[in-house]
Amino acid sequence: MDVPAKPRSLGLDIARGTAVILMVVYHMCCWPVGPVNRALTSVCFALTAFRMPVLFLISGFLAAGVVHKPKRQALARISNLIWLYLLWLPVMLLTFPEGPRFDLVHILENVWRPWTELWFIWSLALLISSLFLIQQIQARTVLLASLVIATADYSGILGLTENYDHLLRYAPMFYIGALYRKEITILVHSKFTIPTAAIIVLAVGVIHLAGEYFRQTQGWQLLGGIERIAVCVAAIYLLKPLEAVPAIAGRLALVGQKTLPIYLVHLPLWIVLRPAMPNLGGVATPVVSAALLVATSLLMHHAATKMQYKGMNWLFEQPLWWSSWIAQLASRTVWTIDRRYSTR
Repeated sequence: MDVPAKPRSLGLDIARGTAVILMVVYHMCCWPVGPVNRALTSVCFALTAFRMPVLFLISGFLAAGVVHKPKRQALARISNLIWLYLLWLPVMLLTFPEGPRFDLVHILENVWRPWTELWFIWSLALLISSLFLIQQIQARTVLLASLVIATADYSGILGLTENYDHLLRYAPMFYIGALYRKEITILVHSKFTIPTAAIIVLAVGVIHLAGEYFRQTQGWQLLGGIERIAVCVAAIYLLKPLEAVPAIAGRLALVGQKTLPIYLVHLPLWIVLRPAMPNLGGVATPVVSAALLVATSLLMHHAATKMQYKGMNWLFEQPLWWSSWIAQLASRTVWTIDRRYSTR
């Protein structure tokens, strides 16, 4: 996720930065210092259709080329996520907002069923790995299959536990990003106009109302996945005017380039800082708290990566010994049956 920004991806970085900031604000509403403004809480819940879907879509967009890279580079993308998951899992368990859990069964269960906020990292590792399995399948077939599965999960048919269902529900957004890069690039480069923006907003509204009708009358969330894809498209397009405001665009893009360290750091950091955080009341507390956490997370990441001579960069990036060990392990298993890498 932390690919250096290029001019062509400014719009995606802005969308990603906006999504991760709103995610932190949402967590401040979930685990607040004191009573939270109801209007803000309602807005945070409504934006569920935007935050994680956009992060998954853009992650898919950035990960799409992994299957065309030499095996060492391709594997490094996945092994880095595995490293970060295993490294930060004890931290997340110790700082779990509902209280730490130390029983061995719960700890081991988190390896294959994540109960912490690391479910996003866990899901990305699985989805990026799946790109190697779907290379010979048409993009529309993959998207349709993922939408059908997501719809079944939205409607409660599969009966999966939390975070397993998140993986299935957000998979269509990831595959949209990975398999329809050309269309997304066109969207990112398209010119912003008020009429087009109005049409997009109207389309999202119609899809939402239709989805609510099915949910209220039939009990099925038939358009849950489609609505989130539409919201992602709308968000990327509607945020385009910010590109003309360098002061805002630059800061949002910077946050967008560092979503992974913010995702890892902000919640454990909040559990530590929350007892000392004054209750400013209303909207101010979650917004100020979110700004503090984003800024502190970025400073911690900067300090760690600039202290490579002291060995602190392993907090946010896999060490060489880990990637080498994973590569050796993979060379004896999965890569040996993949003919595309047999001569590389």
